[in-house]
Amino acid sequence: MFQFKVFIVLAIITNALTNPVANQPARCCSASRYTLKTDHTVYYLQQDGTNATKSVYDAESGFYAVAGTTQSASSNQSSFRHLTDSKNKAFYIINPDVNTCAIFSNPSGPENCIHETATYANSSIYIFNGKRILVDTWIIENNDYMSYRKVSRDGCVQIEAGYAMKTDTTHGKSITSDYVEDIIDPTIFEIPSYCH
Repeated sequence: MFQFKVFIVLAIITNALTNPVANQPARCCSASRYTLKTDHTVYYLQQDGTNATKSVYDAESGFYAVAGTTQSASSNQSSFRHLTDSKNKAFYIINPDVNTCAIFSNPSGPENCIHETATYANSSIYIFNGKRILVDTWIIENNDYMSYRKVSRDGCVQIEAGYAMKTDTTHGKSITSDYVEDIIDPTIFEIPSYCH
């Protein structure tokens, strides 16, 4: 529990030290089509795993995909792809290295808006893609975990996100390095034949 509290406090303090501003923003929603690259690190049971991922969202088709590679302290590097099909309420976990696929029911799609239960923490100036931008930090807490999202005031682009579980020491952080308001590679939405 102590590590959990330290994690959240550090996230807020780090944000507050980067030129804080006072105006509380309205809740926002991200673009209806985008591609972004993130570096995601998960810490659990004294080991860590790092994902280099690409996320692609297309509201028109109802698809949200995350693909990349995973490297952990206990295993070799492996590829993965997660695909949410909101129109058919399906979630696919695809392992292209061994051509396996698991399909789950998914009644809801990705949350691309700041949730109504999120609490505004603060705003600050960040350097993103070589530009100074205003970033708002929102915090969500429930019985199992606490998370934060840092999104740009203009466009609601997720710049950083993190979470910490309350039941154990698992916590993680994602940092966006590239963002394009378009679908760069639509093949990420293709469902492999071995998933049918």
